[in-house]
Amino acid sequence: MKSIIIIGGDKRQAEMKKILLSYGFRCRHINSGDLSSSSLDIKNNDIIILPVPVSKDKVNIYSSDNRFLLRLNDVLSKLSETNLIYGGGFSDAVKLCLKEKNITYLDYLDCENFALYNSYLTGLGALKLLFENTAENIRNRKVLITGFGKVGKYTAQILKKMECDVYIAARNSVQLAEASCIGYKVLELKNIASYIYIFDYIFNTVPDNIFSYEDVTHMKGLYFELASTPYGVKKEFFTEKASSYIFGGSLPGKYLCKSAAELLSDITVKHINPRNEGD
Repeated sequence: MKSIIIIGGDKRQAEMKKILLSYGFRCRHINSGDLSSSSLDIKNNDIIILPVPVSKDKVNIYSSDNRFLLRLNDVLSKLSETNLIYGGGFSDAVKLCLKEKNITYLDYLDCENFALYNSYLTGLGALKLLFENTAENIRNRKVLITGFGKVGKYTAQILKKMECDVYIAARNSVQLAEASCIGYKVLELKNIASYIYIFDYIFNTVPDNIFSYEDVTHMKGLYFELASTPYGVKKEFFTEKASSYIFGGSLPGKYLCKSAAELLSDITVKHINPRNEGD
């Protein structure tokens, strides 16, 4: 039985350890202390599982424990072609490094089933985050969702089921047409300054600075950041209204870690042993 080393991450990776142990794998989770390459024990044939995302700063492996510090390069330097490595969001440079060392890897973000389900869990997490930050009945409240990719679609769908008055704003005309056909009210993102003040809640899913300081001054409601870097707005724009800014990074790991871990474990095991794919 192959040995699995899970490095860093959050509650999802802790749950993955439990699941993989139940499958019969030898598995350990390293997520505490300040490690260096010399103290990291990776042997031939070990399977390495990194978090989702692998890194937030492109240097250190992501961990929800701020005391855990381990550089991604320190892990890569220990690997050989006998290892398998998994993670979410490998950079092009890291993928090139792995290919040059002839190391088999799987990027979870390249798996369509993971991308879809993770986006759905993010939408559910966004709803929980909303309930944690408001004492209001959200029925009929005006909600703006910027972006209509996977996360935007599921977040819109979930909030519409809660009877919110959902609007979609996007730069992509095809996405706006799709949102309109589904039944959402649609707005062009370039005209956002004209209507930003009417919304009770804004959920951004666009990984680009689409909101200006002036836009922020005209927001009357809560702003939820669901996008990845560089995010939809600079946080410092909310200095004078800090309570209106709610960061929603890694929501599946925060609120739905067991469900997320089950999917990650399933994808990993099927990649390790393709015979587990079934009929």
